[in-house]
Amino acid sequence: MATPPRAPAPLTATPTADYRDFFGCPPKFDEPFAGFTIRTADLARPLSYDKLAHQAVLRYLDSVVPREQGVILAVRELVRRLLPTGAASMELVAQQLLLHPKALQRRLRGEGTTFPALVDQVRKEIAEHCLGETDLAFGQLARQLGYAEQSELSRSSRRWFGRAPGAHRRLLREATGRVASARLSTDVK
Repeated sequence: MATPPRAPAPLTATPTADYRDFFGCPPKFDEPFAGFTIRTADLARPLSYDKLAHQAVLRYLDSVVPREQGVILAVRELVRRLLPTGAASMELVAQQLLLHPKALQRRLRGEGTTFPALVDQVRKEIAEHCLGETDLAFGQLARQLGYAEQSELSRSSRRWFGRAPGAHRRLLREATGRVASARLSTDVK
């Protein structure tokens, strides 16, 4: 049975207390799950606009997507990075590329595609990779693809691959000879 990746202890000399002070909770290292647990009540709280955080995100996106690439490549890369956040909107991508959304639409149309079509292509590529190469649970994969519900992943999988995610995962595994972990038997079909 494959074990999930573990979050290793940091390689820096940063004291654990610094992590506790920054995050406001005790950190755990070398655990089977790498991430954060957030209470549902906290997720329901309204977000306030933080100009400094917004500018930091824009600088980060600037650093990962050079503007001199073709618009399709730049949009695909931004979408790939934004999907898990649920914020892969044309408005945000256009803003990052220093374009008006209508200008981005025109450029994409000029290159023979649309923003929704690119988002769908990127989602399909990520799904194909994750279904064939990882043991990511379907709910987690749905979130990675920016879907609010696992049922959206199921519908998209049927449209992309002609079958449910579980069936497509089995087909990919059979084709590559990769054996699924025992954990997969608990995934929803």
